[in-house]
Amino acid sequence: MNIEERVDFYKKSILFEKEITRIADNSVHELKGTIFYGLIYGIAMDSNKHIHLLEVVLRLISEPKRVIEKTKYLELLNNVQEHLELEKKAIKTYKTIIDAAGPLIEQEELTIIKMIYEDELKHHKILEKIIGIINEYTN
Repeated sequence: MNIEERVDFYKKSILFEKEITRIADNSVHELKGTIFYGLIYGIAMDSNKHIHLLEVVLRLISEPKRVIEKTKYLELLNNVQEHLELEKKAIKTYKTIIDAAGPLIEQEELTIIKMIYEDELKHHKILEKIIGIINEYTN
């Protein structure tokens, strides 16, 4: 795919993700406080995340890179490092629950905790990459 085709694809993907979010919101807006609301709303939040990530991809391929002040990079670095430490704690906590899962933990509960754990692992990898990029810009 050339750049124009990719831009078109990403723009259509954003519209698709927005539609997923709209449908999810419509399907549970009267079910607040229920298990279904939490699960479907959580999926809709992932679609919102996808929208933001696709917007980043569009900027990466269609806009010049913006330079920010070194002090802003350093501030961002500190914030991302703090975020990374919190992610590490979350990973450890969820892993403890998963490893200790026994017959007292419902399969549905364990499935949800595993999904969260896997998301935290992805976040951790992304944050490490962001730290690497910030370090490149500040050195």
